[in-house]
Amino acid sequence: QKVVFTQRSAKPYVDRDEQTYRSAGKRGKAARERALYPMDDDLRDLLRTFTESFLSGGYDVLMDSIRPELMHGIGISRLEKEDYIRFFRLSWFCTTYKKLRMERISAQELHDKYESAGLSPFSEISSTMGWDMFHLLLTVWQHQIEIPSRAEEKDWDLQASSLALLKEMMYVLDLAYRIGTKADRKAADKLQRKLLHDDL
Repeated sequence: QKVVFTQRSAKPYVDRDEQTYRSAGKRGKAARERALYPMDDDLRDLLRTFTESFLSGGYDVLMDSIRPELMHGIGISRLEKEDYIRFFRLSWFCTTYKKLRMERISAQELHDKYESAGLSPFSEISSTMGWDMFHLLLTVWQHQIEIPSRAEEKDWDLQASSLALLKEMMYVLDLAYRIGTKADRKAADKLQRKLLHDDL
């Protein structure tokens, strides 16, 4: 299959600032679109440094200041759909980054950096991993999947961004149960029960 580059969409609220591609097969089916970001080592190191700094300082503050407004719901909140999408995408990036870092951490580093200091390995994304965020994502996602695919109010970006973040948060819950502190394991177990079994 060859790769066909598509033009940036001119539609409002369809992203809108990313170059995407789709695969053209024999039947002309489009593969899942994804952003293309060529990245050299210097840029990757810069992004990693910025992300580490952001997570250690302003991330939780930003999330906690914006999330209460989002909880009012689309159409009631002062924020627009685009703001929800940006919020979910930023949360997805930071949550995924932290998950990947923790999946690759050595036992020695885990002990030296977190266990010996009595810190949770996931404290930097604690504002994302609470029940309020799970509830917000489930509400947005369930509302979107109930909207017919051809309806004008259907927003595929909103549906995709909420589901992507929800998936990463579920992965983090599993990871926290395996390598987190005793409090992490207890919180992860409680959230998993509430999400999957409605059992508290």
